[in-house]
Amino acid sequence: KAAFQTRWFRLRDGVLYYYQGTTDKVPINWIQLDAQTTVKIDEDDMLKFRIVTGHGKKFVLRTIIDDNGRSREEWVKAIFGVVKVYCTATGEKPQEDPLRVRASPPRDWFFRLFVFP
Repeated sequence: KAAFQTRWFRLRDGVLYYYQGTTDKVPINWIQLDAQTTVKIDEDDMLKFRIVTGHGKKFVLRTIIDDNGRSREEWVKAIFGVVKVYCTATGEKPQEDPLRVRASPPRDWFFRLFVFP
């Protein structure tokens, strides 16, 4: 089983930035979302989801709030909303909605997630 690292995330302007702590001004790194990015929920863990960028970089993320998956759902909707914006701009067809509901528009969110290397 892979160890995880706690990181704080902010989704802004189509980029998912991650930070060491909530007061950090400079991100440790970022995940550039694009039209080929896919988001998939984990069927066995209601807090976990996966992101694969158009360049093939894979991330496994897990919310820390056990709220029956609502936090995960909000994150997936927001990230998928960004992907849909990129798809509209490039004329590409997005993946099927990972939650099979209408995705929210992108927002500026700041929330704590676990990152699995």
